[in-house]
Amino acid sequence: MLYWTVICLIIALIAGVLGF
Repeated sequence: MLYWTVICLIIALIAGVLGF
């Protein structure tokens, strides 16, 4: 569960950097 939260945060961070 914790891993899934970390993965979601990383995806959101990358999406923000890419401009999504």
